Amino acid sequence: MTMMKTTSQRKSLSPDERKKRVAELREYHQPYFESVGEPRAKFTAKMLYGYPADKSKFFYSEIGSDVPLYVEFVTWDYRPSEERKLYMYKFNPNYDEQFVKEQTDSGIDMYVVPLEHFRLVTGDASPVSNPIVTHHEEPKVNPQASLELDFDIINPDEDCPADNITLRDWAAILLKAPVSRKEWLNKLIKESCQK
Repeated sequence: MTMMKTTSQRKSLSPDERKKRVAELREYHQPYFESVGEPRAKFTAKMLYGYPADKSKFFYSEIGSDVPLYVEFVTWDYRPSEERKLYMYKFNPNYDEQFVKEQTDSGIDMYVVPLEHFRLVTGDASPVSNPIVTHHEEPKVNPQASLELDFDIINPDEDCPADNITLRDWAAILLKAPVSRKEWLNKLIKESCQK
């Protein structure tokens, strides 16, 4: 008897395949780099995530220097979107304080950078209409309203869809221990355990 798989699994790219696809993406944008006098521009491809998809993770080597970083946001398998937009991240000296730092399973630090810190340089909008944000104010939170439920729009800094819950998040919930990498979830667990 043959069993069929009911779940779809994404075949991950090998490092060589990923390198090849990033090189192809860069080649597409090379005329722009030439036109702005940066033929050897620093370029990478990243996937956006969140709800809405408005942030991505970067290594220190990508955002920790004053050399502008050009990014094309792609699908999980490093395929471009139809619009082929190119963004630029300009060094933010406060990146270590402003961006959430997360550690990968292999112990590497990555920074979560919101899309608002990128300027669109090619695509539908002009660079002037999408300025680089250098200061981001944290929203004021009313501690009395921290457990209110609002289902209209999901704020990824306060909640997430069920398909974005990790095993670590489930462990935090089931064990009632603040071990999640989502600060809002840890805070919620701490608050509920104090009652």
